[in-house]
Amino acid sequence: MEEALPGVLDLGTPSAVSLPAWGEPDKPDGYKRMHAAVRRLVDAHASQGVLLVTHGDAIAAVFESLRPGTMVYGVDFCAFIQVCCGVHDGDEWEITEYVGIQYTDSFS
Repeated sequence: MEEALPGVLDLGTPSAVSLPAWGEPDKPDGYKRMHAAVRRLVDAHASQGVLLVTHGDAIAAVFESLRPGTMVYGVDFCAFIQVCCGVHDGDEWEITEYVGIQYTDSFS
């Protein structure tokens, strides 16, 4: 990617928080932590487009936090969500597109 986008990628942004020990015991705490980390990165680059490459749990965490009452039960390899800020509600994030995410909305 760096070769295709020379001078565009910021590969050196360090984590603003320490990572927990392997095997977080509580899914809700992990999801809150992941969503907060994504929010910090996006807010730090608010005037730019941001591409975050991450694992399925982080995608599920952001998806579930933006669609309360949903439960993600599957994230395909190379799945993604496109999130835009201020589409309808000013400062709020909104999912504008997603691919490869299986969820149910029967949990609230």
